Amino acid sequence: MYSITQVEPKQLSQIKVQKQDKIMQLTGKKLDAKDAFDIIKRETGGFKKKSDKAIAADKLLVQLLRMNGIVVTGSGSTEKERIVIEARARQRATALLELELELAA
Repeated sequence: MYSITQVEPKQLSQIKVQKQDKIMQLTGKKLDAKDAFDIIKRETGGFKKKSDKAIAADKLLVQLLRMNGIVVTGSGSTEKERIVIEARARQRATALLELELELAA
């Protein structure tokens, strides 16, 4: 049910999150993969309870791990999923650039 159960804490510390300044603006704190892991674990009772929010967070955390070159066994990742993830990242970057250009004008 949760792919991040296969992740070791040292792998979480290797994650580099881009655009931390933007995350700080929106949430008031930096994104920490270890904290995210701990919250998912706590909210699911040690990954035993099913939660739609936790499953979505699990998938996002696995994507973040993949983007940092960390392979999560049992995540069922495919080449098509990777391409979709990269396309979405490009779309977000393009949207941010468009907003910055609007603000600069």
